[in-house]
Amino acid sequence: MNFPRLHFEGGAFAGRMDAVYAENLHDLLRKVDPGGGEYEKGFFHTSTVQHAGNCYYRRSWTRDAGRGLIELARLGFTGPAQDAADCLLRHIDQDGHWGRTTQTADGRRYEVDGNALVLLGLYNTWKRCGRQPDMARRYLQALRPVVDWVESELK
Repeated sequence: MNFPRLHFEGGAFAGRMDAVYAENLHDLLRKVDPGGGEYEKGFFHTSTVQHAGNCYYRRSWTRDAGRGLIELARLGFTGPAQDAADCLLRHIDQDGHWGRTTQTADGRRYEVDGNALVLLGLYNTWKRCGRQPDMARRYLQALRPVVDWVESELK
């Protein structure tokens, strides 16, 4: 996989930022589950590493998944972005939106910013994948309840 590269100049500290940037890219990619285990393909982990105690690895918060999806798409990681997008589309809850977390229906517990970030992430994924008409139709069909919910919130 090709990674975007940045080179920082301006002294020893700036030089270390090359490694920090590269590690952030690797961390972002590790958040998208490959599937086949406990989590489905494309599940976007809020934390990268599972550990005991209060751990966000087991959750996918919509605001984190949305921001992550935007970053994946904009950086050209279209495969992982599409996997995460497909997973998010499968988790629109019975109320026509995403809850605070994507894998549980939490009814009226939602975050407008999380829903907006997921929508922006889906748009960026579609755009970065070449604006494919079939992808647009599939996304729009799946998003109909979310759009209806957003409109109902504006009344």
